[in-house]
Amino acid sequence: MKELNTWAGKSKFRYTRSVRNGVVIEFGVNYQNKGKFTKKDLDKMLEKFRGKTIPLGTQHTDTPIVGSLAEWIRNNINKNRIMTSYLGPILVHEEYAKKLGSEIQFY
Repeated sequence: MKELNTWAGKSKFRYTRSVRNGVVIEFGVNYQNKGKFTKKDLDKMLEKFRGKTIPLGTQHTDTPIVGSLAEWIRNNINKNRIMTSYLGPILVHEEYAKKLGSEIQFY
């Protein structure tokens, strides 16, 4: 199990597995909340954004930023967009992307 800081660095979360195999994310007080991204979800996302720099979109609003990873997740994977706060750092940690302020640059 790996432990990382959220995108904003204000809290920690942990995850198992990998981007290559799908990830299971644990977050919240005592890590009681869980979310996951399947290998299929992640492969689709990596293909879509390869070589692009886009907003991550972690703001807490009802409407994600147009063109952000949060918007894409909401429209294509049907996950809570706040999961980008966790997925972004995983992508950076596993060297699929780089953090550029509030944006993410995919390799």
